[in-house]
Amino acid sequence: MAVAYLASTFFTDYAISGTSVSGSMNSGSTGSDRVLIAAVSLDSSSAVVTLAQYNSVNLTLVTSPSPRCSIYILVNPPTGSNTLRFDSDLTTNITVVAAVFTGVDQTTPVNLSNIQSTTGTGTSVNRTISGATNNGFVDASGVNGGTLDSMGAGSGDGQTELGIAFTLGSSGGNKIGMSYGAAQASAVYDWSWTTSVSYSYAVVELYATGAAPTGGRIFKLAGEGGGLAGPSRGLAAEDVSW
Repeated sequence: MAVAYLASTFFTDYAISGTSVSGSMNSGSTGSDRVLIAAVSLDSSSAVVTLAQYNSVNLTLVTSPSPRCSIYILVNPPTGSNTLRFDSDLTTNITVVAAVFTGVDQTTPVNLSNIQSTTGTGTSVNRTISGATNNGFVDASGVNGGTLDSMGAGSGDGQTELGIAFTLGSSGGNKIGMSYGAAQASAVYDWSWTTSVSYSYAVVELYATGAAPTGGRIFKLAGEGGGLAGPSRGLAAEDVSW
């Protein structure tokens, strides 16, 4: 079974000069081996995500090149319409995109050794990523600045744009977009916009069901309990055999 986007599950939301954003996301009711991928952009470079939940279940941070682009995952999300919520410790503009994917390994959904990310300033960003047949690529591009100029994903190497969330507040604006595609031996994923602004970007590889290598890595939240970890909120990778 190959990783696939579950049609009609793409979600966007935003908050202007707020500390929380929440909305009803329909994760669908079909497909097997499902995961929810969400990406959030905080306009303030010093802000921190303090809560990430779907239907009151904590999401796990996969990667965060900066507060302006953080990718989260929830394995086996509840079906139907439920609340997706992100909180920030500071008042800032917040944008969120999310989607559900099927055919994803439920024990090791993400290839943690194959995350391509970067930050910078300019009018475009790209990263080359390699993956295995039946796996999938998902990316997020967070762009911050005082304008709401056009922004779009590339269309080469099977990259398909899902959409963009954006806002413009008194303290500036920010946007975040998500795209996906089938994994291949070498693919260049890219986004572009018209005004030179700061950006943060990451693309990850999702393992197809049963495709994760034996003796690979599993998710383990850093910190105590089953919720988000402490200030770093990061993932620890633990080598195991199964």
